[in-house]
Amino acid sequence: MIFGCGCPIYARLLVRHPDPNIAPFAFNGSLAKLGVREKLAAEELIDQWTVQFLSGQNGKPDPNSFKTVEQAIEDYLAEKRGTLDAHKESTNLTIQKIAGILRPLAPTRRLARKVR
Repeated sequence: MIFGCGCPIYARLLVRHPDPNIAPFAFNGSLAKLGVREKLAAEELIDQWTVQFLSGQNGKPDPNSFKTVEQAIEDYLAEKRGTLDAHKESTNLTIQKIAGILRPLAPTRRLARKVR
C-alpha cells in the first residue's frame, strides 16, 4: 500500500490460494473509489479481502458496501426518523438537533468503514 498525506490510497494485492486450480485474487488500484482514505481503514480492508478469499468467500471489492461519512449520517437520520413518532412536534426538533451535531463533523471524519 502507498500512503500519502491526504492523497488517495492505492493498493496492489495478490493473494494466491493454496489450491493451484483456484485463480489468485488480485486488486491493483485506488481505494478512494471505495471510500477508503485513511491507513487504518486500508489495512483493515486488505486484511478482510485476504481472509475472505482464503476462506472461500467472495473477496471481490463491492463499492456498495462502503459509505461516506456523509451518507452514513443521512442514513442514520432517516433511520432515526423512522423510530420516532412522526406525529409529535418534538420529532422534527430532535432530528434537527442530531443533524446539527453530526453534519458539521462529517468534513473532519473521512474514515470509511464497511457497513453491514
